[in-house]
Amino acid sequence: MRGHSMNQSSKEEIKPRYEFRTFSKDLTIIRRRMEKLSGPVPGEIRHRTSTETYVLTGNEEVNCKIRDAKLDIKTRLEVKQGLEQWTVHFKSEFPIDQAGLNKSVWPLLGVAPQDTKKSKLDLKYFLDYIKQNNDIEVVDIIKDRYAFSISGVICEFAVVQVGGQDFHTFAVESESVEEVLDTLALLEAGAYRNINYPKALHLIRKGNL
Repeated sequence: MRGHSMNQSSKEEIKPRYEFRTFSKDLTIIRRRMEKLSGPVPGEIRHRTSTETYVLTGNEEVNCKIRDAKLDIKTRLEVKQGLEQWTVHFKSEFPIDQAGLNKSVWPLLGVAPQDTKKSKLDLKYFLDYIKQNNDIEVVDIIKDRYAFSISGVICEFAVVQVGGQDFHTFAVESESVEEVLDTLALLEAGAYRNINYPKALHLIRKGNL
């Protein structure tokens, strides 16, 4: 099987991957193609719904979100043949050690390091603190995600609710550039442009998507 198996260990899952993602008001045609081409997908990830909070800094090379009381930050390593390679920068459940935030999170978000008497900071404190920064925007969204596996390559279709509006997004990701491009060709999706989550949410907030 090519690409990532969808039930591989979490250790393998954190390897940098190349990703293509796009957003539109209607990508139903891509969802239908995914359904037609997909092989079996584990039931626990076939369909998932989540409420998430994105932290937008204006830097589209940083993807920072909170889901299930976990802080998840990815950074973009490079762009190759139009695909973005992302890697995990920081991932932890709240409460989070203040030292870890000072070292790995605040500098990346452009926020001044903290010096409190608390050794660990909870989610409310984290959000209250970053909201004091006028250059940061906090966006709450709801995702309805569907997983697919096309020739072993991970694919996703989702309906994303932002500010009461629904948008469609689909993604193809792999450690291999060629596998992503081959899968996009199977999906006849070559005409779409690559838009990551931070960029898409900025566009949506400005009414430009």
